Amino acid sequence: MRLEFEPFLIDADPECTRAYYESASGIGCDCSGCRNYERAAAEFPQELLEFFRTLGVDPKKPAEVYVNGTQEDGRLWYGGFYHLRGTLLRGKGGWRMVAADEMCQTSVWEPESCYPVSDSFRIAFVEDAALVDPNFPRPVLQMEIDASLPWLLEEENDYP
Repeated sequence: MRLEFEPFLIDADPECTRAYYESASGIGCDCSGCRNYERAAAEFPQELLEFFRTLGVDPKKPAEVYVNGTQEDGRLWYGGFYHLRGTLLRGKGGWRMVAADEMCQTSVWEPESCYPVSDSFRIAFVEDAALVDPNFPRPVLQMEIDASLPWLLEEENDYP
């Protein structure tokens, strides 16, 4: 199924992806940032939930999620990624290489090159997938996220 999320065009298999997520475990980390993300994902607005449904991805089960920091308004700035069965037909991910030598590469995130699913949630698709479960159906497409989400846990936010 071809899906367009300007500037990206992907060929996805939502049913195959959905079948994988139905049996996959959730976030395996118990840090406050991951627990907060999981709670926020359970309360995503309808437009965001519909986007995830279209791809067959369970929003509560990212392959990786991390906190970049707390923003001035108290919301957490998250990065991370999900996997889906599919291929990238058009578009270039949200990362741009700024330096490289034989030892390492340095990239920066460019939000303006991403698709805004909502005011606080942007995505980009890349073919170079990381941390892929060996049982995930191939071919694998990685969906990178850039999200600003509220702190929802009862405990104090421990991210500066």
